Amino acid sequence: MKRLKIEPSVTDFGTTNLKTFDKSFRYSNLIKSIDEAEISVKSNQTSVSIKRYLYPALGASEAYTLKFSNEIYHPSNTFWGAVSSGEFSYRDTANTLWTGCKIQDANGVAQVYRTSGQDRILVDNDVGTITYTTGKMSLVGFYPIAIGSVSTGNTTALEVSVVPSSSDVLPLREQIILIEDDDVSITMVDDAGTGTYVQGSSTTIDGTTLITGT
Repeated sequence: MKRLKIEPSVTDFGTTNLKTFDKSFRYSNLIKSIDEAEISVKSNQTSVSIKRYLYPALGASEAYTLKFSNEIYHPSNTFWGAVSSGEFSYRDTANTLWTGCKIQDANGVAQVYRTSGQDRILVDNDVGTITYTTGKMSLVGFYPIAIGSVSTGNTTALEVSVVPSSSDVLPLREQIILIEDDDVSITMVDDAGTGTYVQGSSTTIDGTTLITGT
């Protein structure tokens, strides 16, 4: 079985160069390029998320605004899971320090949680708001203690991602959409009857992050 390789020309997605101003990510162009990248590719199911880098002041309570500038997927008030983040250390209301904490959304409220087995346990049930229609996250009193082994300064990035309501991603004003190699993962399924799965990541797409700017 061959590994799918996306050639550099795919960064144009048929008609759109993503590394210039006022250019949008068009989902249909991407999946068409994937289908045409290799003769063994019969079809593809591709999902899209938008990622921002937050550089919080560690050990301090601050406010932050992340503008994803695209509507966030939120089909109902009982749905949660459109927002995710990297891990960080955080203290709960009893002043207990927990590692492996993440951000989640709960019907417009940003929360900090940790996991215990398959369960999610809230560490802070309200650290800000999420406006799904405009794609804006506002963190208030966000007080991370450490990101990984780093516990001082504000030069260590915390990745925050959202699922957009549309697979087309549109930049706003001075934003430029880029794609990072490490964020592209591919799982191939052999439909000839062997049931073989091959997982990997493309290595030729250029960029630094899915979405940057203010």
